Amino acid sequence: MVGFGHNPPVQAHHRGAAVPVKSSSKIVSCGESFASWFTRDAPNPNELTGAIMGGPDCMLRQLCW
Repeated sequence: MVGFGHNPPVQAHHRGAAVPVKSSSKIVSCGESFASWFTRDAPNPNELTGAIMGGPDCMLRQLCW
C-alpha cells in the first residue's frame, strides 16, 4: 500500500502520481508525460497515499512490497 510501512512502493503507474504539479496555465500532453516522467528511475513527485499496488511484472513474476 502506497505511503504505509517500512518500504512502500514509490513509482505507481499513474499519471496523477508521476507528473509534477504545474501551473494552471501549463498543459501537459500525454506524450510529454510519457517521455518526461513515465520512464524516470526516481520516486514519483506525488504520492497516491492508500493506493494498493501489486501484480506481475513484465516477466510475470509476482511483485510484493
